[in-house]
Amino acid sequence: MLNIFSSGKSRIWGEDVVCNVRAPSDDARCSDAPCCPPVPDTEQRGQVAMRNLERRYAALCRKHIGQGPPYQSFGRWLMERSIRPSESSALPAVSSADEVSPCMRRELCNALLSVPERGSDVSDYKAYLSSVEPLLTKRPERVASLSTVEAGVLVNKSPACLKLIKLSGDSTGKERAILLENCEAVVGALQPIVDKVIFADVDTICREMSAYVQQLHGQAASQATWDGAEQRPQNGRNVAAKRPCSPPVTWNSELERQRASTDAATSTASLSCAGVRTQELAPAGRGQRCTLRSSVEIRVPAGRGWKNGGRGPERRRLLEILRRANCAPCSECRAGSPRAGPASTVTHDNDRHLVTVSCGGTQCTVAATHARKLMRLYEATCSSFDPGLVHFPDRLLCMLKRYETLLGDMSAVNLQGAMPLAVFEYLHAEFGVTMECFASPLNCYFPQYCSAYPDTDRAFGSRGSFFSFSPVEGSLAANPPFCEEVIDAMADHFEQLLEATTRPLSFIVVIPEWRKPPTPGALKLDNSKFLRKHIVLSARSHMYRSGKQHLITSHRQMEFTASFGTEVFFLQNESGNAKWPVTDGKLAELRRVFGRTSSL
Repeated sequence: MLNIFSSGKSRIWGEDVVCNVRAPSDDARCSDAPCCPPVPDTEQRGQVAMRNLERRYAALCRKHIGQGPPYQSFGRWLMERSIRPSESSALPAVSSADEVSPCMRRELCNALLSVPERGSDVSDYKAYLSSVEPLLTKRPERVASLSTVEAGVLVNKSPACLKLIKLSGDSTGKERAILLENCEAVVGALQPIVDKVIFADVDTICREMSAYVQQLHGQAASQATWDGAEQRPQNGRNVAAKRPCSPPVTWNSELERQRASTDAATSTASLSCAGVRTQELAPAGRGQRCTLRSSVEIRVPAGRGWKNGGRGPERRRLLEILRRANCAPCSECRAGSPRAGPASTVTHDNDRHLVTVSCGGTQCTVAATHARKLMRLYEATCSSFDPGLVHFPDRLLCMLKRYETLLGDMSAVNLQGAMPLAVFEYLHAEFGVTMECFASPLNCYFPQYCSAYPDTDRAFGSRGSFFSFSPVEGSLAANPPFCEEVIDAMADHFEQLLEATTRPLSFIVVIPEWRKPPTPGALKLDNSKFLRKHIVLSARSHMYRSGKQHLITSHRQMEFTASFGTEVFFLQNESGNAKWPVTDGKLAELRRVFGRTSSL
């Protein structure tokens, strides 16, 4: 199997970059990831559940608002949910059955009716008032239930404002300013009525989606398996799959403990994962158990490639990579994908340069260049516990299936877009960037990154969700999913992190230019006391890397010209600015690099 990945080499990631990001010991905990390693069969069921969820969303939109869901709104909703890590595979997290998602509500409201902001042009108000009337006509029962005051506003103010707008063609100066004030007053008076009559359907969709997600979580918990045996859910929750694996691991193997005492290079060197020490690193023997100090037990399956020994030069080199990166895999990476059934198989299509991973009826495809990258990430993270990489196909299949579920029919592919390789190289060379705040094993450039799905991604170098990660030192790049709620939460997290440390800490933030109206997250970045520089890249002057790069084998299709503007913020504390200064010359070169096509 390893021969499939041995040939060919492409510059698609910074394999040799040494991570300079440091975090306190509590960040190494896997509280947002389940203890049980992911299972291909479970991922397949998760994909079916997500497709059912997407179909339910489309059906609710047609039922309540008379049209299909807005483009990419489902994908943006999933990104918003990633702020709070999910408890069950790829399913989004919800707090209650009647929760109204701000992202979903905004997307649906904008699809129904575009509410003009203060200072908008007269034509925007005219379009709004013209759109309100037919939407109200379709809901006579709700209009009839309005109070006398609300009905008076509806009858009097809207027609009067439309009449003023029709007579405003030749108005200038003071008259136009008065007209705009009247329009704003009318819209402000109409908004509570619009929320009550029109947008009530949107709230119904959001609540029904939350209730359905909770139902899917309950089904997933009841179907969860470990070693092929069904887990009994308690209070509708799968305890085994959710119990955190944060405590350090002690392996119950006297033989390995004796070997560890004679080989400091592979055991007592105590590899560090953001400060958490792990003293016995050799895997347990066949059929033995490794126990967590919190009394959680993981059974290592017999006969699945767990070998004693394996202390050659290659293993020592990989352990050295882990030391340099200051990260060792968490306890869940030490186990394979225990389940009853056939193991995953890997095949290589030389003509199409694709690698296919399959297990039973579950199958995923990835470009050969990315397959080699993923193998190197897994090797650097887990080879000391899986020296033969026996569990790599299972972990690869689970991870690919998870992101295939997220991307769906590729309508959300732009949400997984990345900066060009040349930009990453420049940020590393000039600003010391060695880690990404928002990435995945498929689109990451640096070996260390944060991602939305810790349970499938940790085996490939992920440090978990960025919102559960608190670095105190280092230089990081952030290119978040294009979702307002994610950007807003990200800005708050940046402010807290920069305020909490005096060590050099730097964030280079890349977000779309959404200024009509400006998003809350962008305003927070504008007003941050840690903002050092801010530049705007105009539309069609810079490049992005495709969100489906892991499926593309032609370099010409890998990058595309951005049809939107992009903003780049440099947030640094005092020591971070002293260590990685932001100069006008560097910014000018960054503009040039953003507009240049990367070469492999």
